[in-house]
Amino acid sequence: MPALTGKVALVTGASQGIGRATALRLARGGADVAVNYRSHPDQAEDVARAIRASGVRAITVAADLADPAQILDMATQVQRDLGTVSIVVNNAAVFPWRAWDEVTLETWENVFDVNVRAAWLTAKAFAPGMQAEGWGRIISMASATFLTGSSHLAHYAASKGALIGLTRSLARALGDDGITVNAVSTGKTLTEGFEQYFEEGVLDREETLQSRRDQAIKRIGAPEDVVGAIAFLASDEASYLTGQLINVDGGRSMY
Repeated sequence: MPALTGKVALVTGASQGIGRATALRLARGGADVAVNYRSHPDQAEDVARAIRASGVRAITVAADLADPAQILDMATQVQRDLGTVSIVVNNAAVFPWRAWDEVTLETWENVFDVNVRAAWLTAKAFAPGMQAEGWGRIISMASATFLTGSSHLAHYAASKGALIGLTRSLARALGDDGITVNAVSTGKTLTEGFEQYFEEGVLDREETLQSRRDQAIKRIGAPEDVVGAIAFLASDEASYLTGQLINVDGGRSMY
């Protein structure tokens, strides 16, 4: 387990799914964790309670990342209650299932506001503290849809492509400050958000599970499959790795 003792981490969208698993994994490494959520306060508090039980500090912080003012308020609260944040995991995202030509302008803008603009604003809010300490990690959750395309997630794939571009640009801008900036992309992962596709009949569960046959590892992913890469990128072991996209999708996409 990479040692993160003494570090403070913020994980956005951490009340469930990959965000929840990430928050718990970073805490097991010794980091204090701010658990951001938008609409699941009880689940967020459950995550924070589990983190505290492991012997480190945790707070929950509500913020709708589509609202720039709430991002600034989140930064103020986290730094007041936990101290300088040195690890940021931009995990929160929206991914409404729509055919590319049925996406409304409002939906398109909301997807980019949450998936891209929020990551930029969060970096602006926390980078000064990292620069002052000479150490920082910014990790953004991308998607294998950037590599493969998706007829019903074109807006989402486009936003993740923009996020990767932002990641590489910030890596160049912040490298001399001891801050690494990387992205982790995932394929289909059994999170609460993805389960909703099954419940709404958007996707057929059995068909989706069977579609993993062309992967090198022939099963659908779980949040716990992803967090090892995130914990590595957050650690000193990844101090010479920046501007990169690590794809964790069971070998479905290889590049």
